[in-house]
Amino acid sequence: MYRRKPQGWLKYIDFVLLDVMSLIIACFLAALTRHGANLAAIEQYYFIFSIYTLMTVLFHIVNNTFANVMRRGYYKEFVADFANKGYTY
Repeated sequence: MYRRKPQGWLKYIDFVLLDVMSLIIACFLAALTRHGANLAAIEQYYFIFSIYTLMTVLFHIVNNTFANVMRRGYYKEFVADFANKGYTY
């Protein structure tokens, strides 16, 4: 009758997936810009893509970066995003 809402970081899985997808697309476009259509050179970056993905997901889980993400204002969200990207890279 009543559905339980997900607890913990699972209720923000859409934000995590969107963040990971944008990271992978940005890295792929950077590699594509650097090496052109040479896919053999881009394949060397797959390991780096996977490490970035794993690091981003673990960072969001450990630091609980999406707490109150729907209630934050624009300034607080900008500061939190800037701090998250600074820690990740």
